[in-house]
This record gives sequence, C-alpha cells and structure tokens, in this order.
Amino acid sequence: MINDKEKSTIVILISIFCIIMIMMSLWLVDISVTGLLAGKGSVLTNGFIVSTPMKMYHLGLYSIIIFSTILTMLVVYVRTK
Repeated sequence: MINDKEKSTIVILISIFCIIMIMMSLWLVDISVTGLLAGKGSVLTNGFIVSTPMKMYHLGLYSIIIFSTILTMLVVYVRTK
C-alpha cells in the first residue's frame, strides 16, 4: 500500500510535470503565432512532426486545456484530502 509520504511525492511530481507541459505548450502557441503572422506559406522549423503553424497552434491550445484540467483536478484532490 502507498503511504501518505509517497502519495504527496507522487502529487508533487505530477504537478511539476503538468506545469512544465503547460509552459512548453505556451511556447508552442508563441512560435505558432509568430509563424502565422509571418504570412502565408510559413513553416515551423523547430523539429516537430507537424510544421504548419495553424495545426501547431491548436495542438498547443489543446495541450494547455488538458494539462490545466489535470492540474486543477490534482488541486481539488489535495484540497479534499
């Protein structure tokens, strides 16, 4: 069985991971908007699989929504514990 110390360590690690992913997603939205403002036919050359700015913009937004929801659920879990 998992004791309280291990549970708190897991919660901290998950929250750090979510914050890192949110920051990476914000960076993704930032470079995508730069690509969109550069004009038609612009390509993202940062090593991602999809290089169109519009698809990467939406991917960043969706991942921000997902990881913010996970982080919120984690806060609610800790608060009700």
